[in-house]
Amino acid sequence: LLGSAGIINMGMAHGRTATPTVNEPWVYALHAPDCSEKSFSCYFEPWSNCSDKTFGADTAYNIPETIVEHFHYVPPKFMHKGVFWWRSLQMQYLLRFKPEIDALIDLESIRKEANFSHPIIGLHVRKGDSCHTTLRRQRCIPITRHAEEVQRMTDRYGVKKVFLATDDTTALSDLKRLLPDHDIASITQYDRSKLQSGDRVWLEHRLAKGELSGHELLTFTARDLLLLSESDFFIGHFSSNLSRLAFLR
Repeated sequence: LLGSAGIINMGMAHGRTATPTVNEPWVYALHAPDCSEKSFSCYFEPWSNCSDKTFGADTAYNIPETIVEHFHYVPPKFMHKGVFWWRSLQMQYLLRFKPEIDALIDLESIRKEANFSHPIIGLHVRKGDSCHTTLRRQRCIPITRHAEEVQRMTDRYGVKKVFLATDDTTALSDLKRLLPDHDIASITQYDRSKLQSGDRVWLEHRLAKGELSGHELLTFTARDLLLLSESDFFIGHFSSNLSRLAFLR
């Protein structure tokens, strides 16, 4: 979605309307029930009234993947508010789930399951494929460092309740051991062992091969993301898209 925001920015900068394509399936939508397009439209409200079917070859404009300046673009009339404000607004707009997906996510039930109440620290611990396959290779933050930051937040604000969002199987037990005086909760409805794929294996590649259900993973991730964004305090690492999305939303 952060990349989608950049594409929308590029379209605005060129006086064009950006739309997600349905020519190539989105790997997270390959197992979307009752949705033949297998695209963003299976889960999210449309960006606009246009679609890629609206345009002909003479009007379409493909954005080179090497162009990055559009990520810093802000419409001139909002320039005084800054790029952070504009990107946050975009995330609010793009993260509009369709009503049936909202019902499936069932955030109210998830809040009760996780005993989610305020004030609460939202903590994102990323320990999956990106620790082995990206620029973060061998640079992911150890759980002890996360615990130190939680304690720092507790010392400053007096909050001991923590919501943990993670793709790691041991993060919850490790944090409870490191922070025995804290009330730490996490969503338990997804088997995180499915995400342990070892070195140099992109999660998206496993989704494309059908080794994982993108539908189940997206639903689980959406629940983590929404609860992180509702937290009163947030600890994450901004090399992770989920951390950035939670903070911006």
